[in-house]
Amino acid sequence: MNVFKMFHEQESVDTLDEVRHELDNSVDVPESTLMNRMQVILAEKRTSLSVLRTGLGLVTLPMTIVAFLITTSSLWDFTSNLIYLIPLFTINTLLAALGLILILRAWKRIRNFDLAIEIIKLHSKTLGHFVP
Repeated sequence: MNVFKMFHEQESVDTLDEVRHELDNSVDVPESTLMNRMQVILAEKRTSLSVLRTGLGLVTLPMTIVAFLITTSSLWDFTSNLIYLIPLFTINTLLAALGLILILRAWKRIRNFDLAIEIIKLHSKTLGHFVP
């Protein structure tokens, strides 16, 4: 978990640092360069949105399974099916944890991409009108 956290934080910081370094060190950045940089950041943001959607799906799947088991609980006995329920709840817990990790990671990256977009919009004369 620590390695994952360090990798993720470094990756997010790199994106912002690259944008700041690129724009602060050059006085006059061509609009085409800013447009290309904005396209890359928007593509990465779109990827993070799909990771967020996947994480939401992983969190909802265990809740759906548990709701189904609760609904049909009058048809089966809990103690006689305990050998099946323990692995099922273990897998559900792992799926929910993985979903939460994906959601938090995507959310943090999306915020960083939004900051990078704002920085580029401040340095661009025309992109501010096209990108909300």
